[in-house]
Amino acid sequence: DVKGRRLLPRIWDAVVRRFPQVKLSVVGSGCPSGQVLQDFSPDVRPTVSVVPRIANESDMAACYRDHDIFL
Repeated sequence: DVKGRRLLPRIWDAVVRRFPQVKLSVVGSGCPSGQVLQDFSPDVRPTVSVVPRIANESDMAACYRDHDIFL
């Protein structure tokens, strides 16, 4: 709860202010997109995509290939 719901949205606000072109994917949250997005400020929500669940290893491998940084 602390890492995902309190800390990450505040960190993401700071990242977007410094690098407005960045995108964040929240993968494996186990929660619906709307529920996750409400923790982020409205200004940065367009930069966040949510994938509540990864169904298999090949989808996870594709996710790893498509991203540069992982938390």
